[in-house]
Amino acid sequence: MRVMAAADGRDNIRDSLPEFAKRFILSVLVAAWDTCTILALKLFFSRQLRRVRQTAVDVAIKTWCFGPGSINSDSDFYFGDLHKRLPQRGVSCLLICGNVLAAKDLRFAAGVFRQKDIVAVPQLMLVPAWAPFYSVWRQVATVLMLRRQMSGIKERNLRLVCRQASLDCLHPNTTRNLMHFYIAKTTGEYWRPAVFVTLFEGQPSEKQAWHGMKAAWPDCKLVGYQHTTVMRHSLSVSRPNRDSWEIVAPDVVLCLGEPTRRMISAGYEGMAAKLVVFGSHRRPKSESGPRRPRLGERTVVVVPEGNLVESKLLFDFALNVARLVPDHRFIFRCHPLLPFEKVRGHLSRNLDGLANVVVSQESAISTDFARSSVVLYRGSSAVSHAVLDGLRPVYVRNENDIFDIDPLFELQTWRDYVSSEDELCRLLGSYSNLGDAEALALWKPAWDYVNSYTVPVDETSIDRFVTAVGPLN
Repeated sequence: MRVMAAADGRDNIRDSLPEFAKRFILSVLVAAWDTCTILALKLFFSRQLRRVRQTAVDVAIKTWCFGPGSINSDSDFYFGDLHKRLPQRGVSCLLICGNVLAAKDLRFAAGVFRQKDIVAVPQLMLVPAWAPFYSVWRQVATVLMLRRQMSGIKERNLRLVCRQASLDCLHPNTTRNLMHFYIAKTTGEYWRPAVFVTLFEGQPSEKQAWHGMKAAWPDCKLVGYQHTTVMRHSLSVSRPNRDSWEIVAPDVVLCLGEPTRRMISAGYEGMAAKLVVFGSHRRPKSESGPRRPRLGERTVVVVPEGNLVESKLLFDFALNVARLVPDHRFIFRCHPLLPFEKVRGHLSRNLDGLANVVVSQESAISTDFARSSVVLYRGSSAVSHAVLDGLRPVYVRNENDIFDIDPLFELQTWRDYVSSEDELCRLLGSYSNLGDAEALALWKPAWDYVNSYTVPVDETSIDRFVTAVGPLN
């Protein structure tokens, strides 16, 4: 987005040696930290890694955890119990666990190796100790190449794009994305799995992992799990660049449901990639029946994404509205990655003066949905589950948005857009006075759409997965 803003002349990107020097120093410091962490892990857990290396692996699954306390051998946050279902079919599995929090890595590794009944390894154990500094050296070389090319470009917008690309190349996030090449390459060298499964969100780390696996074990089938919503701008997922030299798509894409498979199928026409409906383990297999809209609750649950900017935007908006509609209650539901205490100090208004605003302490989001009538959201995929629970979704538009990030952009009924606090106040008033029959008629098509958007994972899901990848052992 910064590159787009620069091309429109709205962002004056600094082109100074101090800025590049700052990026370089930060990347070196992060590389030093990661190198020390990798060396410590290899020192303390080399015996455990040798034990895991002796295990035969048919399917390697790259997943993410949220610190030492999130490791659960029974159910993975993203893949559920896939790593336990496949062994029941005689297919051996390896979980490669990344730590999203990038903290307490020794405790995290100990927790991973401590799990019973599964084969798992912390991903940093698979990174060569020399890789972080080698990656920084490659980043610097790329920056110098881009700078040389930029000097010969006269067209202003292209110069701005090259300039921003050279800045972003020299960034610690780029260094850490490159580590996924080595994680996957080491996985291929150690275990030679028949199938390598990653998430498929369009993130650069995913492509690094695909290239790493193919570099070590070309015969491996690549599987991408499209586990989250497909946005309008999810072009790297829905419209892969066919003319690129890189691996732009996995061999098999596991989709949430038929709508997401349909959304991306046109972009894969003529390609070898197979698109199959797999579903999500977060969607219950059996439900007591769809909940109905609950107009009388007069409660708005606010569900931002797991980043500070989006959380501040939504919570500030809700705080302003809460002051204007005292007959409605507001529940602030933070993303697991960003507890409310990390957001509180950044809000423009204090919660203490508003009796109709509470911060959720519930572990299950379904509990908050069950006591609400409206969900206020932007990019959170939780809105889909809210619709299934009978809530009216209201998307908050922001004047600074280059494009909207609405997961329900295809929905033509039930969902509303607001751009101001007054608009939401009027909407809440009219909705709470809506007749039950009218609300039900508006909600049912939305429920039908979302119900097919994410299907539960069952045995037929596993059958489709196994059929798509072919023989596994």
